[in-house]
Amino acid sequence: MVWQPAAADEDGLERYFKANKSKYQWQEPKMRGYVYRARSKTMLKKIGKILKGCQSDEGLALLKEQLPADSMKFVKVHFGVYKQGDDQVVDFLKFKTGQEPRPNKVLPYYGAIGKVLKQPASYIDVKAQVVSDYQDQQEKDWIINLRKKYKVSIDQAVLNTVNKHN
Repeated sequence: MVWQPAAADEDGLERYFKANKSKYQWQEPKMRGYVYRARSKTMLKKIGKILKGCQSDEGLALLKEQLPADSMKFVKVHFGVYKQGDDQVVDFLKFKTGQEPRPNKVLPYYGAIGKVLKQPASYIDVKAQVVSDYQDQQEKDWIINLRKKYKVSIDQAVLNTVNKHN
């Protein structure tokens, strides 16, 4: 009744996030976007073009549609929200800190595409927290509605006999 529907309710999650933005503040900027590696520079450029403008993990589905299936073996792509120190590629390319990422023999070319945000712009940036809080709120609302609908009565005589260990 509560948990699955709440987790799948994208409009409700966005409304909840906007109404409670102050609960979801960051102490430091983060990059929301994609980190990707490829076997060739050509493939790296193709990936960048496909992912450009994607705001959430829908870019992963686009890659599967637009790239040949056999080339997916030579590509590694992750969508996420990264703070400084989470990923060498993000640190080097987006935060302009750290050293160049360690070479990868299989996938030597790398890139990152996304925005560096000072605070979360959407519930997607703090999705796990928002989903949990939204589910809790939905459960509380459900319990309130159940209590309105069904009267609770306690038989005091029976209650007095429970857990009496003499």
